[in-house]
Amino acid sequence: MSDIEILQQLGLAIEDQQIIFYDNYTQEHKIDFDSLKEVTIDKAYTPIHSRLSYWFSFLAVVKTPFSVRRLFNVEDYRENYELELELNDGKVLSRIVKDINLHEVESFLDQINKAL
Repeated sequence: MSDIEILQQLGLAIEDQQIIFYDNYTQEHKIDFDSLKEVTIDKAYTPIHSRLSYWFSFLAVVKTPFSVRRLFNVEDYRENYELELELNDGKVLSRIVKDINLHEVESFLDQINKAL
């Protein structure tokens, strides 16, 4: 996976010595490189009712002669991660990212944090 593809998955872009960050509401934030303190990615917080509804959705099934199908499609919370950009002034910008290759993204972010 190229660096550009990783940046796109994370909702980031680089332009004119600035990082363009899109939050969960697609609001654009332009950040200078020198104002960035650290970039991290961790498992996203998921409320207990979302976790329970995901697992209970496996109990509500319909059997047909050839398959078993769930009645409710509930989003899988286990693959949600939260990207956080910490700025020098103490502000933290965050966004939920899904379906990423965590190993590649973490090694990419380690390289960025070393450069900062």
